[in-house]
Amino acid sequence: LVDRAAMGRLYAVEPTAEMRALARQALAPYPNCTVLDGPAEALPLPDASVDLIAVAQAIHWFEPAAARAEFRRVARPGARLALLCNRGTDEMLGHALADLLVEENGVDTERAARRPESQPPHFYYGEARPLLQTFPFVLHEPWKVFLGSLRSASFTPDEGHPCYPRFERAAHGVFERLSVGGLLEVRGETELIVGPVG
Repeated sequence: LVDRAAMGRLYAVEPTAEMRALARQALAPYPNCTVLDGPAEALPLPDASVDLIAVAQAIHWFEPAAARAEFRRVARPGARLALLCNRGTDEMLGHALADLLVEENGVDTERAARRPESQPPHFYYGEARPLLQTFPFVLHEPWKVFLGSLRSASFTPDEGHPCYPRFERAAHGVFERLSVGGLLEVRGETELIVGPVG
């Protein structure tokens, strides 16, 4: 978005200090983007101040009613909401990850399951009928990228966890079993839903 909205102003809202620091570092070359501290349920933005709200996987962690109210508050008349969700379509990799992401490997399964009661995406659009499009993708991940994507989940163990070596060994086993020539093919699809803020 920072490349495509060079004439506009962008706000990246993130409640976690570590992620904000990474975002500020990555977005430093873009003076039109400001990183702000806050959750979706209490956006640090003025009323009627934005034309587009874009949310990806994080939507599953929002308290739906509070987030929807905030979207309405900050949206200008005619503003749009874009929701993006990635999902894997490779059953073999999906089963391998399910076997990997277990308590014995240091995964916090309670945290993984502890999400607010979610709503279907259409909840955020009210009575409007948003546009839905699906885009297939294929990624070829080397070992470090594959491990990094696993570690980016809040419920996987960090390096200081006593089970981390076991987790990394199990992850490496999945990678070795399914990769070809040092690259793991990850197939999936991105679902994009765009419509007026409801």
